[in-house]
Amino acid sequence: MGSADDIIKIDLKDILRTLFEKKIKIVAISFGIAVIFALLSLLITNKYSATVTILPNQSEGGLSQFSSVASLVGINLSGSTNSDQLYPDIVFSERLLDKLINEKWKFYKIDTLTTLYEIYEIEYDSTDQFPAAHQRNKLLKTLREDVFEVEISKNNGVIRISAVVKGDPEFGRELVNRAVFFLDQFNRETRKTKSTEEMIFLESRVEEVYDSLLTLENELKYFDKNNRNWTASPDLRIERQQLIRQIEVTSTIWIELKKQYELVKLNTIREKITFDVLDYSGVPTLKTSPKRGLLTIFIFIFSMLITSAYFLYGNKIKYFIVELKNDSK
Repeated sequence: MGSADDIIKIDLKDILRTLFEKKIKIVAISFGIAVIFALLSLLITNKYSATVTILPNQSEGGLSQFSSVASLVGINLSGSTNSDQLYPDIVFSERLLDKLINEKWKFYKIDTLTTLYEIYEIEYDSTDQFPAAHQRNKLLKTLREDVFEVEISKNNGVIRISAVVKGDPEFGRELVNRAVFFLDQFNRETRKTKSTEEMIFLESRVEEVYDSLLTLENELKYFDKNNRNWTASPDLRIERQQLIRQIEVTSTIWIELKKQYELVKLNTIREKITFDVLDYSGVPTLKTSPKRGLLTIFIFIFSMLITSAYFLYGNKIKYFIVELKNDSK
């Protein structure tokens, strides 16, 4: 009985001769497997990627254009330069995704308007301790990991927000366009609220300080009217100087508050544009996956390798196994 090396050993000429003799069978078997796989791949639902391209407001200076939203979703921008992490965190925040979760959607598999829970088949488990919270967390995880993607160009700062969906490209377009709409709406509302609060505070302070200024000026006027010989009295001179200093300080404060008030009004106008949408998503017509052609070619090549190995070594391996069984008896 030969050793295992003798049984499996085969030279290059034998390999080429065997492959040439079995070439028709090898190709036929591999082709058949590839065809079967290609037919089975038709059962896999197509995926489509709908993309919106936006450009942050350049006048805001990079990352700061989303500072209001970032602070509300718990992102600290202090010293932050990592926009690759900042923008996904903002887009994937619960406050923005909840707006999408609360919407009704049209989906090709469902006749009526439905929710994202039904579209992504997130079931409500009544046996869970917190079923609603658990269901919501599963949907948030799906949206963050499997649906939305954020890509930022390091060259020009352009941001691409994509929604990858199965089977329904129109739903993908609607989902990503509405996500960007809510992002812009939320940012505008946040900025507007912040600016309004500042304007209300500054307006009240301007009026308050201005009233104080008028009161001090009237006191000085009354003082001069009732103390015409104030220059002859050291006490009256000091009292008058104190009034003048109070007027100067109050006037300076009023001027500064008035300046800040006008700046806030200008910023309110400037902040109306949070970012420019360069391209809204149309209906994606090209699927992103599965790549049936490439997969079929790969299966065909892989099948040829496996089939060739079978014809080269199949009988020898079988013989080797039989010999091992006989030796063990």
